[in-house]
Order: sequence, then structure tokens, then C-alpha cells
Amino acid sequence: MIALALARAAAAEPNAADATFQRGRDLMEQKQYAAACDAFEQSQRLDPEPGTLFNLADCEVQLGKLATAWAHYRELERNDTNEERRQASAQLAAQLAPRVPKLVIVVPPKPAKLHVQLDGTDVTALVGVQIPIDLGDHAVAAGAPGFRDASATAQIHDEGKVVRVTLRLDPLDAGEAPAEQPAMAAPATNLRRRIGIIGTWSGAGTAVAGLVVGTFAWTTWHRATNCNDASCDRVSLSHDARVLGDVSTALVVVGLAAAGAGVYLWKTSESAAQVVPDRAGVAIVGRF
Repeated sequence: MIALALARAAAAEPNAADATFQRGRDLMEQKQYAAACDAFEQSQRLDPEPGTLFNLADCEVQLGKLATAWAHYRELERNDTNEERRQASAQLAAQLAPRVPKLVIVVPPKPAKLHVQLDGTDVTALVGVQIPIDLGDHAVAAGAPGFRDASATAQIHDEGKVVRVTLRLDPLDAGEAPAEQPAMAAPATNLRRRIGIIGTWSGAGTAVAGLVVGTFAWTTWHRATNCNDASCDRVSLSHDARVLGDVSTALVVVGLAAAGAGVYLWKTSESAAQVVPDRAGVAIVGRF
């Protein structure tokens, strides 16, 4: 029964992909390119096919996504097993290449540990390199330790043009630190965690020691209650049993209290606590 259900699900998926693909073709004829591209993308997710990717690339050209379409044609040129479509993809990629805009991101000077993003994607390795890009506005951001973040909008409106965006990272002023990285937050959390771990294990050890002493107290009391010969000092044994019992109780109570406090500090050490300036000096704020 399970195998039959899986077979039906597998068979239904290409049918859904075919139906979505046909909807994309119909929308292309109606020149509803945005909706058509969405349909082709859905069909490709359901059942990846070179033919669907070919139609998607054609649709993307109509939307001005020239770099994306060019990359898809290049992929088909390399991997498509359909010889006719592969040759067509190679020809279309060659025709489209001069129309694809390029973006060059420049960060002078280039600081250590620089990180650059283009529309939320890390492109640090492509700084100074011509990046094929679609028409439209694109968000560019850069940052590095010890520098203020910088951002800009790359406006790509002309086909075939190379657009240059320069982001200058200004050094932080003396004593200025990034707001999102409080320097004292991590040490406070680590110290709290360390104290919690020590308290938990030392408290548990103390409680266990109390239980061991309690065992000796019970054994001594048992001997005192069963003492019947002259060589046995019942009074002394009873006194020793009471003393051991009191010590056992104290150790268990103290150990459990210490372990409980330790567990609390340990479990709350991952809170969002941080040290921030206050009128009286510093203050710890956060959720514990």
C-alpha cells in the first residue's frame, strides 16, 4: 500500500510540472512575462528539465534579467543532451553576452577581513571583478572590523554597460566600537557559565558525600540497637550515629542547594545579557 502511494505521488509530480509548464507557455503568448517566469520556475522545481530551463531563460530575457538568462543558456550549452537545443542555447548565449550589464564593486583601500554583499549574497571574492548582473536596482554593502559599514544602490538601467560602485570604509574613531558587538558581553556570559558548572558539580559531590556519611550513620545506629554483649558500648555507638546523621543531613542540604544554584546559573548563561554604559558606571541588561 505504501509503495503504491509513493508511486502515485511520483507520477503525479511530473503531471503537475507539465501543467505548470503549459501555463507558463500560455502566459508567454499573452506577454504576461512575470507570471510566466513564475510558472516556469515552479515547473522546474517540481520536475527539473532542460526544456523548462530553456523556456525560463527566454522569459527572463523579456523581464530584463539578462545575466540570469545568459547563465541559464550557458548551463544548457554545457549540459543539455538534446543536440538541437544545446546548439540553440550556445547561439543565444553568444548573442546575449554583449547585452549583459556588468557591475564592478571597488573598496579603496581594501581592509583586512572585508566582507561585501550584493543583494544579500556574499561577493567578497568578486571585489574589483566585472560581475554580470540583471537590469534594475541592486543593494551593495561592505564592512570590516575597525571600520564603519558602507552601503550603496547600484542602478543598472542600460544594457551592455559596466557600472562602477565605490564603497569607502571610514575607520572608527578612537574608543568607538560597533554597537552590535559589545566587548564585555561574552566574558560576562562565560564567567556565569563557569561558575554555574563548578557550582553544579561541587554541589552534587557534596550531596553524594552526605549520602555516604548517612550510610555510615545508619550502619552505626543499627549496630547500637543490636548491641547485646559486654564488649559493645551502646551509648557511644548511639552518640556516633546521631553525629553522623546530623553531618549527613547538613551535607545533603548544602549540596543540593549549591547544585540547584549552579544549574540555574549554567542554564541562564546563554541569555542575551550584555554590559552597557550607565550613569553610575556600567549596567548589565538582558533576559535571564
